[in-house]
Amino acid sequence: MGKFMSILVAFVGVLVLCVLIQAQDQSGFISIDCGAPKDVQIIATGTTMMFMIVFVKMLSPSCVHGYQQFQVEVKLLMRVHHKSLTSLVGYCNEGNNKCLIYEYMANGNLQEHLSGKHSKTKFFTWEDRLHIAMDAASGLEYLQNGCKPTIIHRDIKSTNILLNEHFQAKLSDFGLSKIIPSDGGTHVSTVIAGTPGYLDPEYYTTNRLTEKSDVYSFGVVGYDAVECLIARMIRMLWHGDCDTE
Repeated sequence: MGKFMSILVAFVGVLVLCVLIQAQDQSGFISIDCGAPKDVQIIATGTTMMFMIVFVKMLSPSCVHGYQQFQVEVKLLMRVHHKSLTSLVGYCNEGNNKCLIYEYMANGNLQEHLSGKHSKTKFFTWEDRLHIAMDAASGLEYLQNGCKPTIIHRDIKSTNILLNEHFQAKLSDFGLSKIIPSDGGTHVSTVIAGTPGYLDPEYYTTNRLTEKSDVYSFGVVGYDAVECLIARMIRMLWHGDCDTE
């Protein structure tokens, strides 16, 4: 992603440091401060503590537009919630310490699996890829039709589709997102941003961002999924070991 340095935090003790937790109160709970959702509480009674695995994105000081994207993502994820969007657990915005804390997605991003980066990665059949595409499409449909005003992600790509332990897909990385004004407008004029290869050509040439821009990017993701499957099947056929389910 370039704009953030990503690290995995395995224990809530480290999470406490990242989020600048306030002291434990008399109720036996630790309240996550600095912007965590109000319903998030971590049980810590006596010597027993409930650990949780989370994913933390630290803002890189060298990123020119990083803080702006940090603010956009915090504001968006604090108000939108859907099973096909990554959940924000909390965030820290103290001086030079800025980070976003998400639910942990155990199987990484879709691109890692499509490219075969992990030697022991699961082989995705046509059905698997269809389910992943439907999950991602569900999140995209929610942003466009379930949110008022409409939200345009602006950076739909296979590395921004994360997979949990059950290979359920969720959209992530909302730092470039834009809102379509609810005054009857159909687009927003903005500078070009996104990932080459996934950018809508019309948006690229006119600077007019519409819902179709995300749909085009999603279509490229679908093409990636099909192309990588065909390429993998050809390699397996070449070596005489192909399961064409």
